[in-house]
Amino acid sequence: MNAVPLNAPPMQAAHWLRSRQIRRRIEVKGTLTLLSPAAFGGEQDGVTDMPLLRDPLQGVALLPGASLAGALRAYLWDVEQGYGVDFNRDRQSHRDALAVQLFGGEQGDAKGLQSPLVVDEALGQPPQTELRDLVEIDPATRTAADRKKFDVELLRAGTTFDLHFELLIGADDDEAALRRALALALGGLETPGEITLGRRKRRGLGECQVAAWSLREWDLTTAQGLVDYLAGAGAWRSGPIAALLGVQDPSGQTLLASVDRRAWFELDAGFLLEGSLLVRSGVGVQGLDSGPDALHLHRPRADGETREAILPGTSLGGALRARARRIAQTLHGPAGLALVDTLFGGQLPPVGKNRDKDRRPRYRGGRVEVRERVVEHAAGRTFVQPRLHGDRFTGGVLDAMLFEEAPLFAGGQTRLTVHLRLRDPKPGEIGLILQTLKDLWLADLALGGGANVGRGRLLGRRAELVYCTPADTNRPLQRWTLAAGDAPGAIRCTQGTPDGLEEFAKQLVDWKLQP
Repeated sequence: MNAVPLNAPPMQAAHWLRSRQIRRRIEVKGTLTLLSPAAFGGEQDGVTDMPLLRDPLQGVALLPGASLAGALRAYLWDVEQGYGVDFNRDRQSHRDALAVQLFGGEQGDAKGLQSPLVVDEALGQPPQTELRDLVEIDPATRTAADRKKFDVELLRAGTTFDLHFELLIGADDDEAALRRALALALGGLETPGEITLGRRKRRGLGECQVAAWSLREWDLTTAQGLVDYLAGAGAWRSGPIAALLGVQDPSGQTLLASVDRRAWFELDAGFLLEGSLLVRSGVGVQGLDSGPDALHLHRPRADGETREAILPGTSLGGALRARARRIAQTLHGPAGLALVDTLFGGQLPPVGKNRDKDRRPRYRGGRVEVRERVVEHAAGRTFVQPRLHGDRFTGGVLDAMLFEEAPLFAGGQTRLTVHLRLRDPKPGEIGLILQTLKDLWLADLALGGGANVGRGRLLGRRAELVYCTPADTNRPLQRWTLAAGDAPGAIRCTQGTPDGLEEFAKQLVDWKLQP
């Protein structure tokens, strides 16, 4: 092979002569902790319908770098542009966005930038897993849909991953912008629930947090900096990522508040359990198919020795969707289904000229996010209750129809918390969410199974409502606080004006399907 002469024309010059001229390297690491179970799945064979992704060499839990980078990129884009804004390569403001500068151009963009951020795959401990049985409910019959039952393998809450990033800053890069972008992206992991990972992350799975970061950097334009980098030397500094990167906002606001353009409606409500609650678990207390026929769902604690009763986001989200569907159909008939699908996700109609031939289903994700929460003061409240299935014709007992259930029974202080966030809300959509909250507050909407025998009913005690309007970034938040009144079922507004909430309800009544 003939060597390329040093005086060769630019088109014939070797690639190494056209390097990125890296001037500075910044290395960041942190420990990510799962606050709720997570499902990192891949195309693998297993005994479950959705097996857990494992490192093929060591057999430990694996968090793919592509999944982590995708979640950080989506978060940074939403913060800077707002929810529901698609990338437009013809808009210069989109091409100059911080998400594009940090993570590179969109797929298929021939003029897109290469990402200067290296995101490593993260390995966890040998996986401590749990199994969850999930089922799709037929909205018409309110029973399990045919062939819609499946199970998923989850990593337990408390599992940790060692994250590692490296930012390469070239001679032509805007170092201040890259530092700002990295601080915003990684700062989202410092707040619990701000970024979720894996499957079903809008139904309470994959909630995580990084408590503190460690950082070191090298100036490669100096001989000592280059030698230190090659030798792996350099002192680590720990703390919040914005402080480590030296990023501050001149206005005195937090870095996130100065650029956040997201609009959202958030609801955080506390309830007392009335009677009992039964969200069925597919396995027994010790993970075996033994014990009662139906047991309320528990998840292992981080120590792996004990278990705690929970209200899963999948069950809560399904109940809210079913009730929202009934309300929307009552007010707007079949057109109300479109309103529910825009909130909770659904199948899109076929498009194109060959609509009858192209029957591949297309789906859109929901904009409603719910969280999985532990039932407070529930220790020791699970008791086995025998039941019989009666014959409706004779009034007697059917043969071989004795079964046992172990629901979670209410104590004086057994409490549940419901956390919900609606992305990019419209006033009518907030009105629909408030109607479902009212039904949940007044014990009219039951959660879990056994609603026909009085299970799953809650009594509202307090609720915090926050509305972040889609205006400029300096907008004030609208807040309301609701509390239980003196009379049964009464609701008092202790902060904010009830007229604002009433306006949301009127907008729901006046809602019209957009063409």
